[in-house]
Amino acid sequence: MAFLNHQLDIGLLNKIGAELARRFAGKEITKILTIEASGIAVACIAAQHFGDVPVVLQKKPNPEIWMQPTSSQVKSIPIPIRNM
Repeated sequence: MAFLNHQLDIGLLNKIGAELARRFAGKEITKILTIEASGIAVACIAAQHFGDVPVVLQKKPNPEIWMQPTSSQVKSIPIPIRNM
C-alpha cells in the first residue's frame, strides 16, 4: 500500500500562480504544460490565475526512451528573486 507524503501550502501556491500571471501579463496563454510529478499543483493553481486555462500533463515515457540520449539548448535568463 502506498501513501502520499506531500503537504501543499495553498497560500504559497496561490502567490506563485499570481506571480506567474504577473510575469506573463499581456501574453496569450492558452494552456499550461507540466510534467507528471510535483509540477501538477503549481500548474493547476497557475491555470486559475490565467483564466482557468487547461493544464496538460506530460506523462513519464517508457524507460527505453531514456536509453537513447537526447539534448537541447535552452536559453535561460536569470531572474532575481524577491521576497513575496
